[in-house]
Amino acid sequence: MDLYILFIIVLIHLFHNVFSIDIILDNSYSFINLPEKVYSLSQLSSNDAIRIKLELDYYIILPSGQNNFNIMGDVIFYSEKGAIIDLLRSFKSKLTFYIKSHIAQKLVFRNITFINYYEENPKLSALYFEFLGEDNEYQVEFDNCSFLDIYGSVITISHYISKKELSNPTFIFNNCKFKIFDSYQSSKKIENESKVDYFFIQFDNCIFNNITYFGRNSSGNVIINNCYFRNVFGQQENECGLYISYAYNNTIKIFDSIFEDIDIRMSKSLFILSSSLIEISNVVFKNCHSYLGYLFNLSENTQCLINNSEFNDISTLIDGSNNNIIIKNSHFHNITNKYSIPIILNSKFSKIEISHTIFENIRSYNNGFFNDESEYTLSNDIFKNITTSSNMISIIYHSITFNNCIFSNILCNGEVESSSLIVFQSSIYENTMEMKNITFSECKSNSDFIVTKGDASILKISNIEINNVFSYGQLLYILSSNIKAFINNSTIQNNLNISKYKDGLINISNNNDVSLNINNTIFKNNIVLGSGGSLYIKFSNKFHMEISSTIFEDNYALNGGALYISGPLNDNNNKQIDIEIFNSQFLSNKALYYGGAIYLNSNNYDLSKIKNLNFMKNSAYAGGSIFFNSNNFTLFEMKKNEVKFINNTSESHGNNIATKPYMVHLITSISEEISIKSGIIYPLLFELDDQFDQIIVDESKYYSNINIHIININNDIDDDIMIKGNSCIFHKGQCSLNDFRIYTKYPLNLELKITIENEGSNIILDKEILYVNIEDCDKNQFRMTKNKKYFYCENPICKSNCPLNDGRAICLKSNLTDLNDINLNDCKCIPGWIGSLCEKMDIEDTNNYKYLITFSVCISIIFTIFIALFIIIFNKERIVKDTGLIKHILLLIGCVLYFISLKFNIFSNYNSCALNIIFKHNGFFLVYIIFFLCVSSGFKIGMNNNNLERLNLNVFQPDENTSTNEKTDLDKTNNSEYISETIMMNIEKELNKLEAACNETDLPNRSSKNYLKKNDELIEIKALNKNILYVHELHVKMLFIYIIFTIIFSVIILYKSKQEDKYFQEYSYKWVYQCPLIPFDILLNLIEIILLLYLIILVLKIWNYVFVFKCTKYITYSSVVWITLGPFLNLISIILLYKKNKEYYLFNFLTNEICYMVILVLYSWNKIYYIIRKKGNDPNNYFYSLKINKCCIHNSYTCDCNKTDCEKEIIDKYINLYKYCSNIIIYSNGKLRFIKKQSKNQLIFTI
Repeated sequence: MDLYILFIIVLIHLFHNVFSIDIILDNSYSFINLPEKVYSLSQLSSNDAIRIKLELDYYIILPSGQNNFNIMGDVIFYSEKGAIIDLLRSFKSKLTFYIKSHIAQKLVFRNITFINYYEENPKLSALYFEFLGEDNEYQVEFDNCSFLDIYGSVITISHYISKKELSNPTFIFNNCKFKIFDSYQSSKKIENESKVDYFFIQFDNCIFNNITYFGRNSSGNVIINNCYFRNVFGQQENECGLYISYAYNNTIKIFDSIFEDIDIRMSKSLFILSSSLIEISNVVFKNCHSYLGYLFNLSENTQCLINNSEFNDISTLIDGSNNNIIIKNSHFHNITNKYSIPIILNSKFSKIEISHTIFENIRSYNNGFFNDESEYTLSNDIFKNITTSSNMISIIYHSITFNNCIFSNILCNGEVESSSLIVFQSSIYENTMEMKNITFSECKSNSDFIVTKGDASILKISNIEINNVFSYGQLLYILSSNIKAFINNSTIQNNLNISKYKDGLINISNNNDVSLNINNTIFKNNIVLGSGGSLYIKFSNKFHMEISSTIFEDNYALNGGALYISGPLNDNNNKQIDIEIFNSQFLSNKALYYGGAIYLNSNNYDLSKIKNLNFMKNSAYAGGSIFFNSNNFTLFEMKKNEVKFINNTSESHGNNIATKPYMVHLITSISEEISIKSGIIYPLLFELDDQFDQIIVDESKYYSNINIHIININNDIDDDIMIKGNSCIFHKGQCSLNDFRIYTKYPLNLELKITIENEGSNIILDKEILYVNIEDCDKNQFRMTKNKKYFYCENPICKSNCPLNDGRAICLKSNLTDLNDINLNDCKCIPGWIGSLCEKMDIEDTNNYKYLITFSVCISIIFTIFIALFIIIFNKERIVKDTGLIKHILLLIGCVLYFISLKFNIFSNYNSCALNIIFKHNGFFLVYIIFFLCVSSGFKIGMNNNNLERLNLNVFQPDENTSTNEKTDLDKTNNSEYISETIMMNIEKELNKLEAACNETDLPNRSSKNYLKKNDELIEIKALNKNILYVHELHVKMLFIYIIFTIIFSVIILYKSKQEDKYFQEYSYKWVYQCPLIPFDILLNLIEIILLLYLIILVLKIWNYVFVFKCTKYITYSSVVWITLGPFLNLISIILLYKKNKEYYLFNFLTNEICYMVILVLYSWNKIYYIIRKKGNDPNNYFYSLKINKCCIHNSYTCDCNKTDCEKEIIDKYINLYKYCSNIIIYSNGKLRFIKKQSKNQLIFTI
């Protein structure tokens, strides 16, 4: 393989030597005859390459003007040492090449340096190339060449347009260096603009340093690849500083290159292109400037594509018109511009697209970023750290689109009217500004942040975020005559408008036709020093606004913390005004003056489409949520049920909604005619209300210019009257004429008119005319004269020690003189006060009926004690023992306590009041607990007749295995006072049987029928056992509840005893003691009523029960009487008779004594009756039972006919069950033992 490759190399070398002609230049003047040699050799063989080797280091081109080469084949000039060709600073030393070849051949210059050329005429250049032929595919290549100290044009190219497109460049400059370099020129001889790639020049890896000009291209394309340009100065004679192309469809492509430290110190741009295409990719422009202010001049539909490039410290990039410009993936930074043209692009009437580009660290003193007369599309761009003294982005009569852009740390600090970030002005043909997925943050503006104006605008905003923007004006100022604005899914928060003269964050004003749609947007924590914390709308004609699913939170303004809506105040039904606000929230917004959330200032809007709004924690001076500065709120009132107001506040009036001052009400109650004495003060009080009848408190006196003035409207009697104190101003919503008085010459009738003096507001009066009758003085008054003209009445004056001001005395006129003599007038105590100086209260005697009541109470107590002694004596009787001796005694004690309470009068003193309440309510709760335990036990253990068919009566049959001795023992036990150890053992036996039955049900191979039967029985027994446990727990709970109640009661009594004694006057004007425990008494009465209602409901539930004590029905009757004559009447007496202590005391005494006597009789009669008749041991007299065998006579199980021994045994066991459940303490082995819940669980009673 290696030999094969070596053979190929040798063959190529031999072929090259065979088909090439070598010329060696070994003399510095060898170029003198070189053109003739080259021409001669080309004629001999145009197919052979001519290789011209520059052997020496230095060559001179004499200024003979004869250095013209005729090239008809491949010609190569090369030097191995890097030869220098000196043109001797003469235009006659130029080298001219006429190329006649029509095939793809080359003229090559390799490793050669050209120096010292000077010519002021730009048409003359150091190297001149002319292509002779229309289909010339010849190629000129400069490889590793240098052009130094060239003052003038370096290369001029004259060529025909090729009739076919070329795939390879006509000129190639590779790894070349240009220093003190002027330009190249390309000209065409045949115009054929349909050809595109007919001619192009390519520069690869070249360096241009300290040059004045790059080139002029009148035809063809230029490619600059990986080149470096530095210190380009420009030339006065040339149109531009670097490159110009003015032919149609010329193309210049710049790739991977650097332009650095370029300063065109004349009014010329760096590039000029017309009707061309320029493509810039991966290029760096750094420190590139022109005195003209811009680098590229593009015109006549030039196409410009910039990709992945960097622009660092440059002048304006592009100037021109009618272009298509695309910039993407680029970076503009560290730019300062003091020129009056836009800082980035000044191409008007153009279509411009900028995407994925960063603009940062930019400072503009006189203009914005872009020309305002072009159409822009900005996508995925970032603008940050920018300062501009003008509007940053302005658009006039064109559309603009922002998509996925970020604006951060922007400072617009120019004049007030020209310091906006974006200004958009539309034409009559409707232009659109669209913003989608945009972020504005940390920006400052000395004017309105974003402005739209013009004739017909469409504004589309979606998914934008405006955060921490500080502006001297609105965030969005909409001035367009006709505007369609859409704001969706956006967040506007933490922004500040510091101008007091520019309202709102979003301001829509001076418009003819407005359509505003805001959806799913958040306005939060914004501050406006004017009105409209989020939106300020001022319409004049057609207006439609729809706000949905939007949150306004923590916004602040002078008026309208969130919204300010203003329009014509005159009613005009022709106006097409529609406001829709729904599914939105207004939270914690604040207004310094009016409308914490919304301020409405128009009569021409329809509020019928407001629904599902939530106003929470908004605040303002007036109208915590909404302020109506108009009359159009009736429709809003109708929609109130669809609006929620929660915790809104206002300082003056209307925590939720309010209006301006609407009406002055005369608060002083007067009749149709006021009758007063002449000169006597008749105070009048007026109240200022809004249209929602809310008093306008006006703490800060914003309505201080509203005055009340009362005047006489009968001019005929002006001389006969004098009115004083007839003017006042409103303070805290009230206007007080505290010194209003009328002086007249004689008694007469007057008509006075009330007038309102204010500025601007149309406030109405509820009463305008006052009819006044001036009466003569009373008998107890002195008739005096004022100004020797008017009479007036004067009340008697008494000595200073007369307590007139304390309301304890009155001063009576003396009958001894007509003079108001302080020593002769009489000081008399008013009812309720006694003493020489009326210093003592006239205390009511509360001991009336004392002996009668004491006697009645004693009778009731003696009667109760008699019943107690009777029950104790006959405690062995089963009717006493089975129903519970302790319960009977406790109930009787409760009645005694209640009877004792009747002895104490609550109006006497604190001790008497406390004892009344203590005994009364303790007695009540003691009786109630006994009743409640009896009824609850029956409810849980008794059985409903309606459910008897489900009961397996075999459960109640005695155990056949029970021995006679055991039964005898059980009978003995039943006659004992407490449940003995024997009964406990029998109960345990029953429990063991239950457990055995349960185990039996778990055995396999059991009969399905027997299993189901036993299972039903077990369910019934388990339910009964559960109820037994409940009844026992209830007894324990009642005990502890009563103890806790007594403790709480005692603490309250002791606490209230430390309060100072107070008295009040009853209807007789005498004073009685005011007990501080009355509110507590009322509360306890209410609780007792509820408890009694519950007891009645519970009693009614067991009305048809069997296996319950008959006393439960007597408890029913007692409860009805109890609730009627007891706590219910107590409450009624407090309401109706509290200020009549005698009537109150007697009424409560009679009703309560009757009530508890009835309760005592209903509860006790059967025990006394059956014991006296010696039937106290028969359970049928006090216990409802069930007859196992149905009675044929009565067709019932519950009658008392033919009770069998088995049935009696069941009754005894059931009564024992009640006794067992209700026992908390038992006496066993000489000791008292407390039965806990755990013990009951171990001794569940089973029947």
